[in-house]
Amino acid sequence: MTPEQMLFLAGSPEFQSILAKDGHLKSLEAEKNNPAAEYHLMLEMLHGLHKLKDTPVMPITPAIWGVLWTMQNAYTLDSKEITEADSDAMFYLLANGLKRTGADPVQITLDSMGFSRAQGFTEDEIKTELCSLISLAFRPLRMLPRTGSDDDPVFDADWLAALVAVTARATNERATYIIHEMPLSACCMFYVQERKRTDTHGLIRKRNSGEIDAEIYRYTMELGEKFCAEHQMS
Repeated sequence: MTPEQMLFLAGSPEFQSILAKDGHLKSLEAEKNNPAAEYHLMLEMLHGLHKLKDTPVMPITPAIWGVLWTMQNAYTLDSKEITEADSDAMFYLLANGLKRTGADPVQITLDSMGFSRAQGFTEDEIKTELCSLISLAFRPLRMLPRTGSDDDPVFDADWLAALVAVTARATNERATYIIHEMPLSACCMFYVQERKRTDTHGLIRKRNSGEIDAEIYRYTMELGEKFCAEHQMS
């Protein structure tokens, strides 16, 4: 990339906005060592409860995440815009648990309407809080090699069975306990540890900050080259 192109990108609000919204860049930044995130992950491993403002919430469990996916809740999809109804449903399930709410998607949707605002959250506030909990739940999976797929992930019964089977093998816990009570973050951690046992090439590991920064630079340059080409800046 030429110095002129670099100056063009640095002075382009449109390109800076693209960088700020890019999901892959956000994921890379989140992968860096984060003491606060590691602390909360440890609390989840020890079954600590969270609070969103004054509302106690349980950690995301495999059961809750699976039910949200069957509802096509946007938090479980990459290709769908998150709505206030999505936030209400997820917040409601985390605050009450599936044992109290049941798993009927229609009833959950009806019962959760307006729940976030009733607990004192704006639409943007609760979205930020829930995205943070999701990032925490799946944080252990950042050690796995990237697949490069752009497809929406599938969290169906096969996914649940595979996750439970691996976690049960690692912990000797009952399947029902894993599904309904074990934090999803803990399941993901045990899943990664099991994968490590068969990783003969050392691909499953935490990357250091230098490696992540290099990936951020490479990816940003790719975006920059594409942006320059689209704006006929050569």
